[in-house]
Amino acid sequence: MIVKISYSTDLEEVPMEVSKIINSTKQLFSSLERSLTIASQELAEQVNKDDVRTSMVKIEHSLKTIEKLEAKLKDCYSILNGYNDLKEKEKENKAQ
Repeated sequence: MIVKISYSTDLEEVPMEVSKIINSTKQLFSSLERSLTIASQELAEQVNKDDVRTSMVKIEHSLKTIEKLEAKLKDCYSILNGYNDLKEKEKENKAQ
């Protein structure tokens, strides 16, 4: 289950905070890549082709990781979109 967590930060710190989130997604992506590589190798090397349960578990885990990746990237996009809107409004207010 994925839940939203929110906290406050200074406006100027938003890019750095999003950078931290992106770094955590990179770690998830690396984990996903390793898991899929192992699943693929196990299937290719498997003597008993009838027993694919181990690979199915790895694939199921990979699907859950993809959901986490998608949620984090959507959050990053949403945060940066709001940040960009605020910065644009600041520019407009200064121009007036």
